[in-house]
Amino acid sequence: MDNKIKVSVLIMLMVLSYLYFFKFHEYEAMKEINRTIVKQGLHRNDILRQTKLKKDRNRDVYYSEIIFKDDVNTVYTYFYSHSRKAVPFQISITSFNSKNKSPKHSSIYDIKKSLLNNDILY
Repeated sequence: MDNKIKVSVLIMLMVLSYLYFFKFHEYEAMKEINRTIVKQGLHRNDILRQTKLKKDRNRDVYYSEIIFKDDVNTVYTYFYSHSRKAVPFQISITSFNSKNKSPKHSSIYDIKKSLLNNDILY
């Protein structure tokens, strides 16, 4: 009976560790990406395509590539890191336009500037 309890506790600790180290950070990444999209003045319905959230273990970030319906030539890549040491604001956006045009939607720097000026509130 004593061994069953030890094994049960060990299995429970392994499951909780998995949920915290992988699924919790994945959930936080999606939440922050969605929050950033809203700060850009967009909605989930504005998304034409979105890649599944991926983990870049070398840089310790999660990322997802998004194409919006009104800017189909631009791929926006949203990066999220739960480590404050990796990036100061936890989220960043890069964009690539196949026609060498400026992206239609605001960059993370515009969002940060608005946050610092208290223009956008949660």
